Amino acid sequence: MLILSAEWIFLHYSRLKKMVAFLPRMVLKNAIEIFKDHHINFVRLRIWHNPDDDYCNLEKTLLIAQRIKDMRFGLLLDFHYSETWSDSKYQSKPVA
Repeated sequence: MLILSAEWIFLHYSRLKKMVAFLPRMVLKNAIEIFKDHHINFVRLRIWHNPDDDYCNLEKTLLIAQRIKDMRFGLLLDFHYSETWSDSKYQSKPVA
């Protein structure tokens, strides 16, 4: 099976920041439709143990994972060591 994946968390974040994406010819389209049009079959989420805000926490991740399941995408889940960001150069040890 060929896995074609997309990062879902960026969609959530971009909605919070009111960012939009346009296809060629400036046509606004739902991101999920774009995923399906491009044969995306898996969606990637990330989770932190104890994030500074509710971005990528357990509660939000479970809600989004359920939406992904309902839309019949596969799920790829990344567990991040750091509690704030996943850049290995700047990661701090988690409190736990």
